[in-house]
Amino acid sequence: MFDPPECQQKQHFRKRPSDLQVKQGSTAVLKCEVGNQGGRVQWAKDGFVLVGKGRLRTSGYGWLRDYR
Repeated sequence: MFDPPECQQKQHFRKRPSDLQVKQGSTAVLKCEVGNQGGRVQWAKDGFVLVGKGRLRTSGYGWLRDYR
C-alpha cells in the first residue's frame, strides 16, 4: 500500500477551524489550512454559505484562509 501523491488527493483540511467563544460585538477570527486546494474555498454554517461582505470578510493566500 502507498499514499497517492498530493496531486491525486482530494481537497481537505490540513488544519480545521477551532471552536471559539467571543463576546457580542467582538471580532472572531476562524483560521484553517487547506491541503491540495483545487478550487474555491467557502465558509458555511448549518449548510448555508457565508458571504464575505458587510461586517463579514474572508482572506487567504494559498492554503491558509481566515474568516472574520
